[in-house]
Amino acid sequence: MGETATDPALCPSPECRVSFSVPVHGWIYLHIRGLTRGGGKISCSEVRDPFPDFIRWLEAIIDRPRAASWVIGDEGSTNILTCVPHHSLGSEGDHLIVNRLDWEEHCVQEWSPAELVRDFYTAFVEMTERADYDPRAWEWSGDPRDYCGSLYESDDLDWHYRPGAFPYSGARLHLLRSRKIEAFITGSGTEQLTLAFDG
Repeated sequence: MGETATDPALCPSPECRVSFSVPVHGWIYLHIRGLTRGGGKISCSEVRDPFPDFIRWLEAIIDRPRAASWVIGDEGSTNILTCVPHHSLGSEGDHLIVNRLDWEEHCVQEWSPAELVRDFYTAFVEMTERADYDPRAWEWSGDPRDYCGSLYESDDLDWHYRPGAFPYSGARLHLLRSRKIEAFITGSGTEQLTLAFDG
């Protein structure tokens, strides 16, 4: 089967304010412009896989004219990203609010729902389609017994044996997609690209 080209509408724009690192040892780092503490990044852990909820968060932004939140627990701290409609804050624009509880950082940015859905989703897709993306670095194990002799102890891990010994049950990120979100971004569905939160 040949490779299929990514729809240009699903490619991050040059001014995109968000990016995801490729997974390294079960961690993916979410960078959002404007964050300053902890290196300006949010850590996403394979142990508490946040990405199925990530897709549901973006779909909720499309579906409902109310605030929608995505909670990321990174094995020690909690990060809450909330898309807030303008009528909730009493201002003209829509906003993304990021609360980083353990870092004591609170960031508010004007970000339209349409642009937020596009920016986050296309950044996620771009991460999983990078040449250096290795799904094994995220899917190495969903079983706590695998911490013994894990990749933290050896760089020469037998990747062919370990998935059979401790099958992964989490999300396959390179397959985690949403037709609803893609139709919304490309304008090919019934959803409108310029989503307005009017309540």
